[in-house]
Amino acid sequence: MLLLMPGLSDNVNVWSRLVPLISHKDFEIWRTGSFADSLRSDGSSWTVEDFAKTVAEDIAAVRPRQITLVSHSAGVVAALELATRSPGLIHKVIAVNGGLIAPLELFAQPARAFTRRTRTSLRVVQLLIMISVRVPMTAKKLIIESVRLGDALLRGFVAPAHRRDSDIKRILLTDDAKPRIVRALFHNRRYLTRFEDNARAVTQEIILAAGAWDGLATVTESRELCRYFSSAMVVEFSDCGHVIPLENPTRLARLINGTCSDADSVLVDRKGQSQ
Repeated sequence: MLLLMPGLSDNVNVWSRLVPLISHKDFEIWRTGSFADSLRSDGSSWTVEDFAKTVAEDIAAVRPRQITLVSHSAGVVAALELATRSPGLIHKVIAVNGGLIAPLELFAQPARAFTRRTRTSLRVVQLLIMISVRVPMTAKKLIIESVRLGDALLRGFVAPAHRRDSDIKRILLTDDAKPRIVRALFHNRRYLTRFEDNARAVTQEIILAAGAWDGLATVTESRELCRYFSSAMVVEFSDCGHVIPLENPTRLARLINGTCSDADSVLVDRKGQSQ
């Protein structure tokens, strides 16, 4: 079974170009919530640990075969936490544009973050503003239609070859007016201090798919993450930024299909219900 996990937001459209290319029989599309873009029953933000625990319980309830997790962006940390908690259930993790290190470091130790990762920290601030502020429909339309505005807005997030892609811009612009994501990151700002120990507990194979034009989860950061795991490798996508599933779904599908030969493709929600 192949489980696709979202990034900061619950934007499953990130997988829209990838799903038709996954060569598995009988694959269902279920839906997962994001730990940052959803709330607990009491209205509070999730911790990464509690979110992973809940997802693990829901997966176990449907009794699937061993799962290969494919996670995107900040969802990678939740995926790794899930792998730590359920080693018998999670077979492998494919981390696409994986990174929560930069935003959590920015919240936990802003001075250190800007000193060590100045450009990345600026990109994180830009992303958080884009996510928090409501963008009027007229402005979205202008950004989608304007080459210059699209290039300025997506620099550091999308590779130059794909910044004129209207569909990519349209999908990314759906993630606005979500200040709860910023609150969730602040709520989890101390997770970074626990991440190293959690990562070292992961014994499954980890494949990190990194975009050469990614200003948030850089290739260098992906290589740094490798040293925390007993079995890990980086696959660099030279023509991609932070949305590999949209920028080069064909190569990503080849990576997934070659890694998970007999898996089903599934997106799961926290209730374990098919959508």
